[in-house]
Amino acid sequence: MENDINDNVLKAVYSAIDEINQMLPEEKKVTKSRDVELLGASAAMDSLSLVNFIVEIEQKIYEIFNVKINLAEPRSEPQQQSPLKSIGALVNYISYQIVHNR
Repeated sequence: MENDINDNVLKAVYSAIDEINQMLPEEKKVTKSRDVELLGASAAMDSLSLVNFIVEIEQKIYEIFNVKINLAEPRSEPQQQSPLKSIGALVNYISYQIVHNR
């Protein structure tokens, strides 16, 4: 079941990337990969795009799982890095929240 949740979260995140990419010029489009960094010097998005991305993901997760998450205020969990460090960290964080908040 957790693998299904993780797969569906990844699809939702990639769908949100598709939405954000529609607003970005070709040279700034975000690659769909778990390794893409969302924060830091190598961040794939500027701050405005990141905010739009977060809102898009929160909406998609609610539509798919009927679970409200707030990525602007991450809950503490057994994870050291920021959930916004990379796409992979974000997917893992969201999946954890869905499993533990149902």
